[in-house]
Amino acid sequence: MEISNLRKINKGSLIASFDVVFPKWAQFTIHDCKLFEKEGKRWISFPSIPFEKDGKTMYKKTISFEEEAYKKIQFTLKNLVEDEMHKQKEQGKATVSPDPWNPSKFQNEEEEELPF
Repeated sequence: MEISNLRKINKGSLIASFDVVFPKWAQFTIHDCKLFEKEGKRWISFPSIPFEKDGKTMYKKTISFEEEAYKKIQFTLKNLVEDEMHKQKEQGKATVSPDPWNPSKFQNEEEEELPF
């Protein structure tokens, strides 16, 4: 699994958008994934379709996983995006706002091997 087309946004709780590429699966790509952060918690959102319900904007999932796989993918993608943001910062390709990539936020999570 690889990250491509990382775009830093930092608008509200939206930190960045990116694509996820699975090289082992004939370059299968999920476009327009997003990294959010709110109240010290970060999560990945896969592409979704907005719709209105009772005057509120809701989002319909376009991709789903089993819960355990979803947790592993969330953890792995958060780390991959963080690594890519640091690389871009070091190479001068992206400006980073005050410490949005605090690795301590992931210290209590355990990394597991993904099947792809």
